[in-house]
Formats: sequence, C-alpha cells, structure tokens
Amino acid sequence: MNCPFYGRALYGTHYPQPNRPPFILFNQHGNQCAIITGSHSPCQMEMQDKEPDWQKCALVRQLRDEPI
Repeated sequence: MNCPFYGRALYGTHYPQPNRPPFILFNQHGNQCAIITGSHSPCQMEMQDKEPDWQKCALVRQLRDEPI
C-alpha cells in the first residue's frame, strides 16, 4: 500500500501556531479515504480495482492542482 490517506480519517486541527500540523490522520482500520471529508467514503482507486497509490491518485492531484 502506497498511500498515507488510505484507511484513515482526517481531522483539521486549526492550530494558530505556524509550526503545528494543519491536520491529523486517524487510522480507521478500513478502506476509507481521508481526502474525502464530506462522507465516509472508500478509496476511489480501490473501487476501480487499482492498487491505492497516492502518487497516481486523481484526488491527490486535484489537491495539488496537478493535471489529471
């Protein structure tokens, strides 16, 4: 597995200090995608019968403003 978002939920920390992380990833022990924050959703790559890989993921590329 090559994805830090696979099987995790994202929690925004809202720390005012610049040296603090903007979010924390919690392990959910499943196939949840932490990038999809509006609902508890499975990994989109896995749903397409692909091996989850954050470097190839369309959702990560959208976050980074890269062409899909």
